[in-house]
Amino acid sequence: GALYADRRDLLLPLLWGGGQEGGLRSGTENVLGIIGFGRAALELAENLDANLTHVGKLRSQFLNGLQGLSCKVISPADGAPHILAVSFPGFRGEVLLQALSAHGVYVSTGAACSGKKGQLSHVAEAMGLDRETAGGLLRFSFSVLNTEAEIEYALHKIRQVLQELAFVQGRRTR
Repeated sequence: GALYADRRDLLLPLLWGGGQEGGLRSGTENVLGIIGFGRAALELAENLDANLTHVGKLRSQFLNGLQGLSCKVISPADGAPHILAVSFPGFRGEVLLQALSAHGVYVSTGAACSGKKGQLSHVAEAMGLDRETAGGLLRFSFSVLNTEAEIEYALHKIRQVLQELAFVQGRRTR
C-alpha cells in the first residue's frame, strides 16, 4: 500500500531508528514492492474509465438481482460504484456474513454497534439507520477482476442463505 500525507507533522514513525522514508520508517525499503506498486498504479490509471464502467455494470447487475428480496439498499444511487451497502432487516449481519463466507461469498458487516453497550455506532446514527436496519447491514465490494458470473453466483447464494435462515427462524417452509 501507499500513504500520501500533505502534513508531515501529523505522521509519527511506527518504529524508531534508521532514517529511511524521511525518518518515518526504519529498515530497508522494499524496492520490488515499490516498483510493483508503481506498476499496478500505472495500469489502474491507464484503464480507469474502462474499469469504472465495468464495476458500474457489476453494481447494476447486483442491484437488479436484489429485486424481490427483503432488503434495503443503503448506498446512494450516485455513490461509489465499487461499494454497495445493503441491509437485510430481520437478519443479523454477522450471521449472514458467516453463512455467505461458507459459500465463498465474502462481504463485510457495517459498523452497526459500538462495543458491548449495544448502541448504534456514530456512523449508523449519522446515516439515520434504526437498530434493525443497522444490525442487518452488509457491505458488498466490486472489483475490476470480478465477473458477471461471480455476481450471479453471489446473488444465488444470498437467496439461498436468506431462505435457509428464514426456515431456521420459523418464517418460511421449504
